[in-house]
Amino acid sequence: MYRLLAVNGMVGIGLGSEQIANELGITARHVRRLADRSPFLALRKALFKKTARTETEARSKARRIVAELRGTLKAGGFQPHLDAGRDQARWPARNGEEPRPAFTEAS
Repeated sequence: MYRLLAVNGMVGIGLGSEQIANELGITARHVRRLADRSPFLALRKALFKKTARTETEARSKARRIVAELRGTLKAGGFQPHLDAGRDQARWPARNGEEPRPAFTEAS
């Protein structure tokens, strides 16, 4: 990020790629490649990059929402039933959880 911003700033004041390369200690080819990139897009990508932590947080939040929805449905009179015809190899229960239930209205 530092090099990208430095190169774009130096190009902005009119320095050539060889001068910038000597100043930053990188190759002229690298300078030309960095000059073609947008600092805004690079910063946006860095800020909103998905990480393992953000993925884990999103998954746990989704699990809480699903559990809440299931509880609400159950409290409203819906009874879960398991589709016995499902292929267990295709729809395995993960981590010892129950198979994904479908809900039917209690009679």
